[in-house]
Amino acid sequence: MQAYSPEFRRDVLAACRTKKRIPTWRAEVERIRQAIEEKPGRTLLELKAHLRTELSIQTLCRALKTLILTFKKQVSDRLRAATAGRRAEAG
Repeated sequence: MQAYSPEFRRDVLAACRTKKRIPTWRAEVERIRQAIEEKPGRTLLELKAHLRTELSIQTLCRALKTLILTFKKQVSDRLRAATAGRRAEAG
């Protein structure tokens, strides 16, 4: 069995360590930015539905973190949702 030269091993290992894969969400950057600008109160599920994309929720989350885009549900929205949930349970 032939041993690989140190140079060959170095080059192969270097190639394996430096992936130059482009994230799948990069094609959606402008649409993501526009959707957040339009309505920053969207949840990740709502954002995914609005974009009509096959990206997973986690991928969208990573994209927002990488793009340094923040969004928050407004306190009034959360309170309204919590109150509606309690009313439904009480029934």
